[in-house]
Amino acid sequence: MPEEDNFDDQFDEPEETETPDEETTDTENTGGDDSEPEFDKPVSEGETVEVEVEDLGEKGDGIARVDGFVVFVPGGEVGESYDVEVTSVGRKFAFAEIQE
Repeated sequence: MPEEDNFDDQFDEPEETETPDEETTDTENTGGDDSEPEFDKPVSEGETVEVEVEDLGEKGDGIARVDGFVVFVPGGEVGESYDVEVTSVGRKFAFAEIQE
């Protein structure tokens, strides 16, 4: 049982720090639905970028990243590089089409 007590103690410590005040300040600064300041998106709609597909998504789309920002590339194959045109940009990911 001493192991369980140590495990629980690990999670009690962060709650006692003063980080909740900082979280409240961050929430107040972001301002509701306007999420633009939260992420600096490295791509924009209509832009052409070169990407390398790293993985496949659940629906078979290629998954690439531009500065850590996820870009879904339908028809992309893992390990291949493509010039793609960004067709839409969301808060956390974008979609792009392969340029031929």
